[in-house]
Amino acid sequence: MSPTEIESDANPATGPAVSSPAGVVRVLHLLPDLERGGGQQVLLRSLRYLDAQRFRHHVVYFGPPEELRAPFAAAAELTRISSRGLASVAEVRRLVRDRGIDLLHVNGTPVDKLHGTLAAWAERRPLLWTLHGMCPDPGYWRHAVRRPHPRRVWRTLRRGGREALERFLDRRAVGRVLAVSDTVLASWQPYLDAVGIPPERICVSYNGVPLEEYDTPANRAAAGRLRGELDLGDAWPILLMIGRLNEGKGQHHLVHMLAEVRRRFPRVKLLLAGDGTPEHRDWFRAALAEAGTGAHVRWLGDRNDVPDLLSLCDLYVFASATEGFPLSVLEALAAGRPVAAYHLPALERIVRAGENGMLVPPRREALAAAICALCADRERLQAQGRRGREIVSDGYSMQAAAGRLAAAYEALIAERDGA
Repeated sequence: MSPTEIESDANPATGPAVSSPAGVVRVLHLLPDLERGGGQQVLLRSLRYLDAQRFRHHVVYFGPPEELRAPFAAAAELTRISSRGLASVAEVRRLVRDRGIDLLHVNGTPVDKLHGTLAAWAERRPLLWTLHGMCPDPGYWRHAVRRPHPRRVWRTLRRGGREALERFLDRRAVGRVLAVSDTVLASWQPYLDAVGIPPERICVSYNGVPLEEYDTPANRAAAGRLRGELDLGDAWPILLMIGRLNEGKGQHHLVHMLAEVRRRFPRVKLLLAGDGTPEHRDWFRAALAEAGTGAHVRWLGDRNDVPDLLSLCDLYVFASATEGFPLSVLEALAAGRPVAAYHLPALERIVRAGENGMLVPPRREALAAAICALCADRERLQAQGRRGREIVSDGYSMQAAAGRLAAAYEALIAERDGA
């Protein structure tokens, strides 16, 4: 493939769609890749729940991994852009024109955000920006000043130049902003104020989950099979965490903490679903060897049966140091599983002490104590799981989340049309 060539799932026999049928809004979504990440899964579910008669979707992504290619292809037209630099921006602009795109939706990674804002500004299309994570530390330049090194200084200057361009574009291109939690919005508010995005164009829209896909009879039957496949025998309690392998997610805290939990529950098992780079795999293997708990840990790698794993576990554990609004915790609650987690402001809305889990200071011994306390009474643990599912049902449905997204799209189209 040449540097500027693109791959598309569009049917070449039909040619480009240069205009939309009456009443149809064509949305171009931009993603860095199609890995099984939180932002990708949120968007994929939204595509399934948005009104198909009103919205048509085209998803652009820029490289591997492509774990979710098949489900995305079922919900939207897909294009992978393999070019780099200005050539890739030109490809996005061409797609906007050729497909008759009405608005663009970016998800906040450096790759998709820059391409989307450039294309929206140049082609004069409305732009929606979803904030999934916390605002990066604005003081990153201090590291280059304190420990000057040519390579570090160069990276800092490049980042500063990119951010200056982003500020220029955001002032001119961003029409609406959705933040996935109050915590995320608070971290970004100084930046949004600085680029002049008024409060009436900003909305908090918490993630939702399809409750009907969790804790079903099929999930429970699959969980029974998984118990045998994973050689869990009479393990109790079964703990689970889902997330990419890296230091920020805290898997190393869990494997070390497990030794303390085993003193109270000798049959405990910890399941870890998620993968990482070769470097992160080596890091995790080293952490596991240091902890000496490998016999009680099942590292499952990437999985496409998360609802079944959640039905298998007794308690969901979460040791991440920082999150915007963690989707996996919401999924665990939807599956009727209580949660023991490090205290994060974003979790305060959905994990409530004494109701459906515990939030503790970010220390291994505190998390171990919470796990032991929650698992001390099986009936109470199950009751807390049921309460967690009620909390999700009351305020975090996919229908509600998709409705807020559709409202943002409609507002942008109305503004474009001068309504």
